[in-house]
Amino acid sequence: MSGPINEKFFSKFPNRAPFACIAKPLIEALIQEGDSNLQIGAALYLAASIEAATDPESEQLRKSLPKIGKLLKSDCFKAKAALLSDVGSIITAGGAGTKPVLDWLVPVLIEFFEY
Repeated sequence: MSGPINEKFFSKFPNRAPFACIAKPLIEALIQEGDSNLQIGAALYLAASIEAATDPESEQLRKSLPKIGKLLKSDCFKAKAALLSDVGSIITAGGAGTKPVLDWLVPVLIEFFEY
């Protein structure tokens, strides 16, 4: 999902932490917005940002997983399929690399797929 815009943006800021500047508002948009189109867009752009980042902050990603898990369980959140791309990107980037995180995440995903 990394595209030329993301790669161009991240390559311009090699010594800064632009990932945090992008990820935090996108995560907040996922939590606060009720419009399904905005939820889909924020989820997909967050996944693309994680994949395009040269050094995504795995600690920030790890902290976002409980919020994403709550959204997966919420009846009000409509963009659940797009949110799964975030989960995959976070896992790939190392945001779920510890046993306690995986012990929490696997049952959440199993519950999501059973529903």
